[in-house]
Amino acid sequence: MTDLSNKTVLITGAAKGIGRLLAERIAGKGEHLVLWDIDEDALNQLRVEFLEKNYSVQIAVCNISDRNELRSTATKLVEGE
Repeated sequence: MTDLSNKTVLITGAAKGIGRLLAERIAGKGEHLVLWDIDEDALNQLRVEFLEKNYSVQIAVCNISDRNELRSTATKLVEGE
């Protein structure tokens, strides 16, 4: 696997299924995880689990099928909100 040290990794659909498996697989390799999902409860649960393991993680509730919401969430991420 590519070295992810000091990288930011954005995963959409991160709260469940393949997105969650991907997040779990790469977590803790020195990267900062940015996890997006439409399911706020599951996303918050994943965030808590990752913070308990001292992983660097940031979450955002986002419906990526909504172009305006996607743009707004991405802008907030870039601007550090």
